[in-house]
Amino acid sequence: MLVLVGFVVGLVARRRGVETIVGPLLDVVPGAANTIVRDELIRLAGARISSVAPVGAGVFLWTASSGLHTLADVFEVIALARRRTYWQKRLIAVVALLVGLAATSALAWTIVHVDAVVHVRDVPRDPSLPGRHAIQTGWITAPGSGSRGGNVTQSPQRPSGAGAPGSPFAVRMESAAVSTIAAAMMIAVATALLAGFYRVASARRRGSTRVWPGAVFAMGSWLAVSWAFGVYAKSIGDYALYYGSLAAVAVLLVWLYLTSLSLLVGAELNAVLTKMRH
Repeated sequence: MLVLVGFVVGLVARRRGVETIVGPLLDVVPGAANTIVRDELIRLAGARISSVAPVGAGVFLWTASSGLHTLADVFEVIALARRRTYWQKRLIAVVALLVGLAATSALAWTIVHVDAVVHVRDVPRDPSLPGRHAIQTGWITAPGSGSRGGNVTQSPQRPSGAGAPGSPFAVRMESAAVSTIAAAMMIAVATALLAGFYRVASARRRGSTRVWPGAVFAMGSWLAVSWAFGVYAKSIGDYALYYGSLAAVAVLLVWLYLTSLSLLVGAELNAVLTKMRH
């Protein structure tokens, strides 16, 4: 699923969009597995479409949806719901995966544009330059007002004080603001998608299933468990001693296991609350 996310988001927002998604995610992924997630997603973001790309995308789509299919099986058992056929659950898993990819791509596109607005908002403009070239900054080389042959002029440096829009302090504050906005948007979108999947994964009467408490609890417990496991893997657990060069893979697999466990605990909470309600 990570491979497919990197490829699809790369088509929509290219490498910069993937980095905006990976940045907040790497704050949660244990440090030992950061390299795998970052390198693979960013590499796929810049990959060129080949003649076998449709076949590869189809295989990845089927493989990635298998995980959601298995989750749907488990959610049915937890909720004591009527069992659907194999193809019904497979179709739900594929549609859920496509909706998740579309939401992730839209989120990456939105964050990139928010980042552009935040970083351009305070840039002073030179009235002698028309339109979008009227941006005056020490880091941008803009065409001159009378240049027709491609000559460029370096615009004057911006003030470098601590409160100036182009100062290192202001840049760090803007980057922190964008990172915070991106993390909040990612958590909100992920919680909404998880609640929707809880609702459609098991066949129960409309209005009889609680989904939001479990989704919020699953997201909160996932963040807490990811942070705790990251601290453990960094300071206590010596995975390199047992796995050698495969330590990063082992850490990533354990983290994915804990992620799945958080989803199951959220589904169990929904099932208990639904039973108490009736």
